[in-house]
Amino acid sequence: ATIILVNIVVAVLLDEFICSVQRDKERLEELKRKHQKKTYYKISGALDPLLTSLAHFNSSQDLSARIGTLYKYLDVDCNKRLSYTEFREGLKKLKVTPRIKLTKEDYDLLTDHRSLLNIRGEVTRENFEVIIRRQLKLFVQRHIADSMVDAIQQSSQVGTVLFALKLLMMSVDDIKVHQEFMMKKLGLCSPPSNFESVGVHSLRGETTKTLNVGGTNGLEHAKLNVINGRLDGLEKRR
Repeated sequence: ATIILVNIVVAVLLDEFICSVQRDKERLEELKRKHQKKTYYKISGALDPLLTSLAHFNSSQDLSARIGTLYKYLDVDCNKRLSYTEFREGLKKLKVTPRIKLTKEDYDLLTDHRSLLNIRGEVTRENFEVIIRRQLKLFVQRHIADSMVDAIQQSSQVGTVLFALKLLMMSVDDIKVHQEFMMKKLGLCSPPSNFESVGVHSLRGETTKTLNVGGTNGLEHAKLNVINGRLDGLEKRR
């Protein structure tokens, strides 16, 4: 009788152990599904699957080269203008996961409510680079924010570093906004990006210099000279 009772107890304990293991397994599977769902919804930009691969550039010149290659791939009729249809269909053919399905609303956001389109409603090579670089910047900012939240939840010091980096990026944006405000206040054009070809003009309207791609240092000197000249003029009026 004692042996039978022991066998029954062992059977009950074994059954309880198996049920407990099964419950733990189901709980882990549920947590895994929630994590995958959370990771999926972190991808919030229309071009994020593409930007994931573009983010592995080595330098600004390398990024421009990659963007140029992508533009040529999308520009199927080789007319150096990208229509909405070419943009949408070309992105759809890219071997990225998940596949990119560009909507009209996405297109309006990417082109800054169509302000980056030419008079025909198409994207030029120069504006395409502006679009991709802007989206890449937003992509990086989103991932920094996501990583920062995860690190803070895990009480990791990495979260503090990422937060500092985010503040630094915000400071750079603030400096750019202030610079554009001062340029407009002085009656000058907003400073262009370092990958665009720029024609710099003197205050008297005479063309002084044309700066090409990568001419950041010369551009900065030219802008400073123009600003200093305008400030000198204001001082003389006083």
